[in-house]
Amino acid sequence: DGFSFEFAYSINDFANILRRKNRLIVVAIALGIVFFAVFLTLSINASVQSYAKEFKKISAFLQLRASGSMGHVNMIGSDKLIPEDAYEKVRNIEHIIKVEKYLLAMRPKSQGHDNFAMHIGIEPGAVKRLESHGEVGSPRIIAGRDLTDEELEKGADVAIIGKEYAEWLGIPTEMLPIKITIDPSLSSNYIYAAKGTPREVEVVGILDSGYVFGYLQLYMPYKTFKKVYPANGISWLYITVDSAEYVPAVSEHLHKIFGKSIDVNAPISSAVFESATSKRIQ
Repeated sequence: DGFSFEFAYSINDFANILRRKNRLIVVAIALGIVFFAVFLTLSINASVQSYAKEFKKISAFLQLRASGSMGHVNMIGSDKLIPEDAYEKVRNIEHIIKVEKYLLAMRPKSQGHDNFAMHIGIEPGAVKRLESHGEVGSPRIIAGRDLTDEELEKGADVAIIGKEYAEWLGIPTEMLPIKITIDPSLSSNYIYAAKGTPREVEVVGILDSGYVFGYLQLYMPYKTFKKVYPANGISWLYITVDSAEYVPAVSEHLHKIFGKSIDVNAPISSAVFESATSKRIQ
């Protein structure tokens, strides 16, 4: 009869609705899995690209020194410097994103003593690299304060000093700031007396580098260094390249510009390895 037909139709319609809902749920889950897979793939790709980009920066650097020289302005037989105009020439090379100038002088513990510390002149933005190989290490101020960009820019008579160097000079942390005299006339068997002018600078901070070279270093503004030590040139240039894959090409370019007058210290093998590994990862 009519009632039975309508009831049966309603039951069937309800079943169809349930089936449609089930289908909708199945389709929604399937689409969800697809979108999740796409999202996951894109996320993994972005992470890999980011990792590869950072990985290729590890060995993306070069160090320039005058040929056969350590570039220490008062080191016997190793005081040859890079010409001043090299800085501008290097800055304009493709793929070079940063160039840092450093001046370095050796300071014996006392007159004639062979143990030595390093005096380093830096400019604003320069990393406090650890002589003599340019390692960055992890220098941190443990007493007093760091040098400011303004002091570095104007060549103020200020300095920060490694913790062991401070002990040499008898500077306890509670005495900061304290004035010391930098005397270029001190010499030893491999350090000659430079014809500079002794200068009083104020030590405003003591640093811990986490590395033995850094314990015996003093950083001062580049311009202040030149007031103390006669330096007609640059001790070394530290160059950062945008990616390790360009290190060999940049190194070759530098040799073309300067010829045999410079030594280019570049981690070419590491740079090639990083570039190849990044490509395999990608």
